Amino acid sequence: MAAAIEQCRIRTVVTSKVFLAKAKIDSIDGAVYIEDILAGAGKPAQLLALLAARLMPARLLSSRRTPDSLATVIFSSGSTGNPRA
Repeated sequence: MAAAIEQCRIRTVVTSKVFLAKAKIDSIDGAVYIEDILAGAGKPAQLLALLAARLMPARLLSSRRTPDSLATVIFSSGSTGNPRA
């Protein structure tokens, strides 16, 4: 994961503490944990976020994206060295 973060120059990773524990991955510098976000938001904010995610038209959620915007980076397993994108 460190190689992927370095190659893509990733500054922030949104993840879950539960996922990292199950995957046996050490904590990541610059990580934002979903559990911390939910703990800091009250019930009204959580409900509003859920409703926005479910009901808001997709075009409003991705207004700054173009067809050429990067959506994902897929890496090889790195069986012969560092993973490659």
